[in-house]
Amino acid sequence: MMELKELLPSIIAVVGLVWGTISQLRINRHKQKLDEESEKVRNLEKLISENKRDLYERVFSYFFDIIKDQKNNNEMDIEQMGQEIIDIKKECLIYSPTPIVKQLVKWQELSIKDNIAAFKEYLKLLHMIRVDLGHDDKLTDNDIVGCFMSDPKDKKQFLELINQNLEKQP
Repeated sequence: MMELKELLPSIIAVVGLVWGTISQLRINRHKQKLDEESEKVRNLEKLISENKRDLYERVFSYFFDIIKDQKNNNEMDIEQMGQEIIDIKKECLIYSPTPIVKQLVKWQELSIKDNIAAFKEYLKLLHMIRVDLGHDDKLTDNDIVGCFMSDPKDKKQFLELINQNLEKQP
């Protein structure tokens, strides 16, 4: 019969093997949980990104829809426009970063008092949204206004009006 001294290296090897196997199983289980959590985060980020994109599209469409209604001599539904702004603000609070929420509020506050200054703030909001969506936003106000107005003379006059109005403000 073998003595304990002779069996000790074999016992240590078996214990080490069992310990290593248990450790590897725990590591694998932990890694699987991390992978699952990472997948949840990626899915949540994707959902937020999709919702943000849809929201920002509505912010851009808001002014384009007003222009389209005016060109088609359609009467604007003030109640519907107000409801759209309320919905935009709600979603903006959920999905947008703080500077965009603050800019949206600033635009809305000014739209009650001064349409020209409000449009300038709307342009700032559009720039901020483009940056939040990952664009380098090298567009100027002139470029954006060009999307609303096709006549270069009208565009120039409008931009001058905006800039004159801003110079008059305290």
